[in-house]
Amino acid sequence: MISNFTVQTGTPRHIVGHGVSGAVAVGVISGIGNAKKVKENKKDKTEAIRDTLKDSLIGGIATATAISVANNLGDPRKSLFQTLGSLVLGAGAIYTIEKSAIYQKNKLITDGEKS
Repeated sequence: MISNFTVQTGTPRHIVGHGVSGAVAVGVISGIGNAKKVKENKKDKTEAIRDTLKDSLIGGIATATAISVANNLGDPRKSLFQTLGSLVLGAGAIYTIEKSAIYQKNKLITDGEKS
């Protein structure tokens, strides 16, 4: 059984700092796309803002997860299970955010029909 799998990934990187960078990068891209959809009347402003914030959060988590996994792979003191744990934690957070966003959107549609 392999409990330690190391790959030369260079100097460990700061997870939170890169997570912020990922959130900003994805937020800019998502914001531009959503602004275009608002301009074309394909989305309202509230939905565009909500989607941009969700995308930013997911981008930050995905980036932080990738950095954490790379850092773990490059550290001989870390086990493969710790690396997989980082991956599962990040994937689980993203899954939860996506499911929550779908639930909120469906709730808003259902509440709107009741009015």
